[in-house]
Amino acid sequence: MTVAPNPALGTSTVSAGTPCHGYQTGSYAYDASGTQLICSDYMWQVNVGQRPKTDWGDGQREWTECLESNTQAECRRRLNRWRSRSGRE
Repeated sequence: MTVAPNPALGTSTVSAGTPCHGYQTGSYAYDASGTQLICSDYMWQVNVGQRPKTDWGDGQREWTECLESNTQAECRRRLNRWRSRSGRE
């Protein structure tokens, strides 16, 4: 079996540690050496199977999940308390 060459190799402008945008979270790219990268937490990172994240996106998911079984007031209280303890304010 022959694998088609990746045309981006050698010409890629992304590398681990360079910024990416929130809308790219979970997207994949390849650096100039062919290493697969993933956009996570607004930064291109070497893909080692990690779950991509952003504080904003994770916060939206947490809010939605909380509202499935709690009032808005209870969710505000719970999530604000958690953010205060974790330094995510």
